[in-house]
Amino acid sequence: MSAFTESHLARLGIYRIETPNPFSDVKTNCYFIEGDAPTLIDTGLATNEAYELISRELLRRGRRIRDVKRIILTHGHADHRALAPRIREESGAPVFCHRSEAGKVTQTSPEQKAIRDGRSARFFQSIGAPPELLQKLVHGPQNPSIKPRLDCVSFADDGDVIRFDDFTLCVLHTPGHSCGSICLYDAENKLLVTGDTLLPDPRITALLEFDIFEDNPGYRGLKLHMDALDRLLSLACHLVLPGHGAPFEGYHAIADKVFERHRKRQRHILRALRNGPRTPYQICRSVFLFSSPDDLFLALSETIGNIDILEEEGKLVRRKEDGLVYCTRV
Repeated sequence: MSAFTESHLARLGIYRIETPNPFSDVKTNCYFIEGDAPTLIDTGLATNEAYELISRELLRRGRRIRDVKRIILTHGHADHRALAPRIREESGAPVFCHRSEAGKVTQTSPEQKAIRDGRSARFFQSIGAPPELLQKLVHGPQNPSIKPRLDCVSFADDGDVIRFDDFTLCVLHTPGHSCGSICLYDAENKLLVTGDTLLPDPRITALLEFDIFEDNPGYRGLKLHMDALDRLLSLACHLVLPGHGAPFEGYHAIADKVFERHRKRQRHILRALRNGPRTPYQICRSVFLFSSPDDLFLALSETIGNIDILEEEGKLVRRKEDGLVYCTRV
């Protein structure tokens, strides 16, 4: 982050805190906003390292964890929300997220988890994932740092205005990366907090949402993600504060790279179908090169999202045979 950008944000009382991730070199940005209602936007994973880092950064501003009055979550993925319960316990600060994210952020019963795991397993089986990978795909990482959840949350819905001493942030519901992703927009200062909806690295994608698939089979996460980016491009914005990586300008160019990435991925998917029908898992293995199950989940998310778009455009069709989904090029 340039000295000019850091100085500009400091004048508004906004400070970026990069919290560590034990699974990755990619750190998660938290934004501390000073004022009468000290606020954290996102919190990182529930590690002692992340907690101590946030504590130190707040102390540099003459604050402690207990002084935090609000926590706002851009979405409910663990690397953005898992530390929130510990900070809330110490500070009493209410936690805000979009109502569509409540299921990711709040406690779930064993019965609810079993239902979700069953939906996940059925989905992965239907797209052709081999049995030996199902356990990892369904349950994902098991590190304790992703586990903590809240008993309850408050809601930040589209159009809501969050007031600070010298500016306001308007909540924009930007579904896609997750169904309840939000961005926060300061029209006066032309600042945009994007969470994972728009990052300096264009490789971010819409992740699979199993609870939605079964209840709403028409849900198209990647299409919604593309629509959300179109909405952001209509804003007057000088500086983007992303969920990972340094703040950046020129966000139209980054969004264009995201669009082009997926157009290229769609061409690869159609090429993979040139010799006949294939399951989404087979398509994914043909299009992506990777080794870890974590990478597989991301690759399948992107594959399914682009299959959705190609089907909507009439370029492929899906059919089910003997419990398996097959895609055929039109």
